[in-house]
Amino acid sequence: EIGDVSAEFQSKLLRFLESGEFRPVGSTYCRRSDLRIIAATNRNLKKMIAEGKFREDLYYRLNVFHIELQPLRDRIEDLPVLVDYSLKKITHNLNRSSFGIHPEAFELLRQYDWPGNVRELENMLERAVILASNRQIMPDDLPIDLHRKTPDSGGNGYQALADLEREHILRVLEENGGNKTRAARYLGIAKKTLYSKLHQYERKINSDLNNTKKTFESS
Repeated sequence: EIGDVSAEFQSKLLRFLESGEFRPVGSTYCRRSDLRIIAATNRNLKKMIAEGKFREDLYYRLNVFHIELQPLRDRIEDLPVLVDYSLKKITHNLNRSSFGIHPEAFELLRQYDWPGNVRELENMLERAVILASNRQIMPDDLPIDLHRKTPDSGGNGYQALADLEREHILRVLEENGGNKTRAARYLGIAKKTLYSKLHQYERKINSDLNNTKKTFESS
């Protein structure tokens, strides 16, 4: 968080970047170091420079290679990978077994705006893992703010749970290249259950097509 450091630290950091020398606390001798610095911030450093809150010379010394990361709400397609990575890290740190996430719970995450970005996601998942009564995060394990309406053509403001589940399962399957074993592991369900649900979806599609054909013929 380079945008949050004090003016004194900015001066010391600039001096180090120019000379490569630093003096450890309590030491009377300088040491040299050859390293690279990766600095991150969510602040507008150019605006801070104009306001006299950030050193312009330090900005140009640091800004050799610039990477701008879009907020999570603008790259929601990354959510499955981020959730999977975060759950593995959280369960490892908490010494817990592997966790899955219920399709409805995932849909709540997908519909959220994420003002706190990835850090908020990790905190929310950690809370859910602690609260969860089994090895799968359920909607009730998530904060009440996420339990909000989603668009639906039915007119009641809510999307049917079965539709949410189908959309999530098919999305996870697609993102895993059609690999049903990996998809089932990510979803936290048995492979047999996944096959059963896919068979149900296939039958529904065929039924809908037949109904459409009959309607067309009768008209």
